[in-house]
This record gives sequence, C-alpha cells and structure tokens, in this order.
Amino acid sequence: MFRVLGIYREPEHSPDRVEVDKAIMDAVLARLSDHGCSTEVSTPDYLREVDSANFDLVLAMCKSAQSLELLRSFENAGVLVVNSADSIRRCYRDMLNHILKRAGVPTPPGELIAIPGRNAAIDLRGLVLERGVFVKPADPLGLSSGCVVEVRSLTELNDALTAFVAKGIRWAYLQQALSGTVVKFYGVSGEDFFVPCGLTSVFAGVNSKLAQIARMAAAALGLEVWGGDAVVNEQGVFLIDLNDWPSFAPIRELAAAAIAKRCLSLLSARKKK
Repeated sequence: MFRVLGIYREPEHSPDRVEVDKAIMDAVLARLSDHGCSTEVSTPDYLREVDSANFDLVLAMCKSAQSLELLRSFENAGVLVVNSADSIRRCYRDMLNHILKRAGVPTPPGELIAIPGRNAAIDLRGLVLERGVFVKPADPLGLSSGCVVEVRSLTELNDALTAFVAKGIRWAYLQQALSGTVVKFYGVSGEDFFVPCGLTSVFAGVNSKLAQIARMAAAALGLEVWGGDAVVNEQGVFLIDLNDWPSFAPIRELAAAAIAKRCLSLLSARKKK
C-alpha cells in the first residue's frame, strides 16, 4: 500500500481560487484511496513537521520558496514528489519563458525586465505597445499578486510597473499580445490526457499541434501535472503561459483519474527498481 500526502496551495498563491484548488487535490486523493493508498492532506505549514519516511508520494500544489526547499528535502530522502520542486520553480516567470524559448516552444515575443524607476527609459526590444503588451509579475513575490495587465502606451506601462513596485515586485515579463483564439488547456504527462477548452475557431490540425506544443513545454519544465493558455491563429499555435498543477475546474473528475493513474504508474516503476 502506498502512503500519500497531499499539500494544498498556499492561500496567498491562490487568489480567489482556494476552494477550487483544494477540490482537485481532494479528488485525486480520493481516487488514490480507491486504489488502496493511505492518504493525508495538509497545508504547506505542516511540511516542516512531516517525517519523510512516512510517505511514498507527496502531491504538491504549493509554490512558495520555503515550500519548495522542503519538497527538495523530501526528494533527497527518496520520496516521489509530483510536481517536483524544480519543475514548480521553473514555472516562475523569471525562468519560464527563457526555458520555453530554449526548448523551441513557440511563444509570443517577450522580454524579462528589471523594473526601473518611474518614467525611466524601458527597452521594449521590438515589442509594439500599440498592439497591446501584457505586463506580468516575474519574481516570487508576484506569485500572489494575480495581476496581469494589458497596456497600450508608455503611460499605462509605467502605471502598471509602478503598481508592481508598490507590492514589492522588482521583475516583470513583457509579452506581446497576439490576435487569435485563446485556448485554455489541461494535461498530464505520461498519459493520453490532453483537453483543450474554448477552441471555437477551426484550423487544420490545431488540436494535435496544440497538444504537441503543450507536451513539449511540460517536458522542458519537467512537469507531470499541468495546464496553460495558448493563442491559435492563422500563423500557428503560440503558448502564452504554462502552470504547474492548475485547478482543472471544468474537467475535475476526469483529470483526477488521469493524475492518480500517472502517480500509481510512477510509484510502481520505482518499486520495481
């Protein structure tokens, strides 16, 4: 019998989504319990009190730097952690887009910038404000802000960056807005599970192309459980964002079954070694 600990996401990193985030964790644990696993669930604060020898698997929705440090100690002790601490860290925007670009994942043009002082010159590196630029928090403090702003002028850009600084955020990712259909998607690595949501326009081969790009991105980040957003237009499919362990709210029960199956497969493979 495998012993499983589920760790909820920190409330501050789950703005307005605490209950739906908890719901997917609870659903996965229920599926694993149905398969004979013993399960427990707790908040990230509990991690410091946990003896790693008591668990075979930790399901981690937590995001803070402190939580990731503790998850690494579990991994070093031989516990399977899904998603791994390093893969969660790679989803911070100060690392995310560099990794995706290096892996050849098509993304909109974008730049990581250190936020300058008010009205200081900003090198946009070819980004066109008039077409819309998304301003995203890109350091650990930005995880809890929930603030992604679209701007179309230098004044709006400066206002957005000033608001970030007021929250203690020092880095931002500027991403060019693209026209097209925005698609939210969910996936589980190692399983035949990929679900796009919101794809209303039809382009030849878009489903398979989107799945290929999303899986390529998840592999580059090392994620097992993931979701994100993409833009689909006549030029192709472009990944906007990728997240570790989303809420899977529209497809919770289907996703829970796929996640549980993947975890059991990974645990069984370890047991055979």
